[in-house]
Amino acid sequence: MAKVSGFVVNCLGTKSIVYENRKLKYSSRQSLGTVSRYFVSRKMKWNTWPQKLATDSSSSATSRCCVAASRWVTCQLRVLVASPARDLLQLFHQATTDDRKVFGFQFLQNGTVLCSDAPFSTSPLFVQLDDVASIEHNLQRLDISHIILDLHSVASDLVDNYQVANLVMAAKNRQMHLILLSSIGAGESVCVVPSEITPVIRQQLKTHTEIEHLVRSSGIVYTIVRIGPLEDGLKTGQAIVTESPKGYGSISKQDLVDVVLQALTSKRAENKTLSCLDSQRTFQMSPYMRPLEFWEPLPFERYEL
Repeated sequence: MAKVSGFVVNCLGTKSIVYENRKLKYSSRQSLGTVSRYFVSRKMKWNTWPQKLATDSSSSATSRCCVAASRWVTCQLRVLVASPARDLLQLFHQATTDDRKVFGFQFLQNGTVLCSDAPFSTSPLFVQLDDVASIEHNLQRLDISHIILDLHSVASDLVDNYQVANLVMAAKNRQMHLILLSSIGAGESVCVVPSEITPVIRQQLKTHTEIEHLVRSSGIVYTIVRIGPLEDGLKTGQAIVTESPKGYGSISKQDLVDVVLQALTSKRAENKTLSCLDSQRTFQMSPYMRPLEFWEPLPFERYEL
């Protein structure tokens, strides 16, 4: 068997490690749990353990662990994705890079969110959205810089306006950038929703309109991204955004993730309300709904992030 060679930690997590004379492949969640148990056994704080490990010369593994983990601690972007959709959370995790760490908050019943990525906890972290102070405390512990709040996938029984307001207030107090995933049809874009589905999603659009207004009036730095139907297919690379409320179409989840991550660092996205769709899956809504032909110009202007 191979000797202990330490943890290989970066912003994406651990690819594989050799631990206790056994070579194991760990997922990001498992590896961070292993590392956090290592800290607990030595009574270390997460934000100070690289320096403390540096003073421990008991093995070369420790120094390699320190160097790798220092890269983790210095991630430039630490993004929290709050969504009930596991597949969307997974896509955001897969898009993680060396300078960007993604945490996932999964909505549960009764305004509770679950974070299974917390590096300072060996068990899943549950946060109640009814308490602003608790939310703010956990955002501080995770050192979050940006929040992506997915309302598009949220069922009405999972979260209400009051709880969203608490999350927005906590994010504002921490001076974060909030990206809100809303729906095409909210606000002034209601005119482009096909009449056949309007009765079905009327309450959802009303809720999203109210939360959009809440976010704009809160004083937080925000980007509202309105999206239409989400598709599970592979990305096309044809995603576009527009400030116009006249755009309607679908988009793949992978393309959406790319656009949202681009908006994280774009100054042109700050305090903007944008519709995001695939230029090859756009519909002409007047005088009736039909797919846009390949030779037809888009019925709105693109917005460059």
